Amino acid sequence: MNTTLNYTNESNARRAAKRMIAGGKAPASDFEIKPDALGLFTIHWLSNGAADGETAADEADQPAPSTAAIETEIATASATADQPAPGDADPTPPAATADTDPELAAFETPRLVAELERRGFRHLPAKRARPTATATEPRRSKNAELDAAAARGIVPAKPDVTSHANHHYQKRFNRLAELAEAGDWDAVRAYECTGVNSYAKMVRQYRDRLLVAHAASTPAA
Repeated sequence: MNTTLNYTNESNARRAAKRMIAGGKAPASDFEIKPDALGLFTIHWLSNGAADGETAADEADQPAPSTAAIETEIATASATADQPAPGDADPTPPAATADTDPELAAFETPRLVAELERRGFRHLPAKRARPTATATEPRRSKNAELDAAAARGIVPAKPDVTSHANHHYQKRFNRLAELAEAGDWDAVRAYECTGVNSYAKMVRQYRDRLLVAHAASTPAA
């Protein structure tokens, strides 16, 4: 029997033998794998006849292939087998656009949209921009409205004090209203209120508005 030595494992030795037979490089068509004393595996070629019509002399003349080269070839073939075949790639084509499909390059936009829809692509309308919120005018305070009315000559209404603790301020509003109705504008102008709370401030504002309304409604001399 012819032998080829030193394969690191039995499967490599067996696969190497089958490759040599398939490639026409084997010295015989039959073989067996046996381990040696070092734990390596040997191909034993059964010399019961010449392989593929070759003579025994031809078999003897053929050099045994390198085990390292054959094992490297086996490892490379195994790694290649793990790669996906070209037919296994994702068959889904990219979305057709005028940049990727030359047939669409000459289309005008409406025709391009219609052509894409005909080919099964869904057209999503462009989102409309939301109108920006316009700044609203700041709400005028009640005091500002009363001041504006007095400037137009409208006599302000006499405030009504509802707070029991501050009800004594009602006498001040009543007095200013009486002076205004009597036409004693000098007395209205001279009326003083020296308090610092909100009701004292309201008395002064009422006095000032009475004077402004009077001035606005009095014809210039």
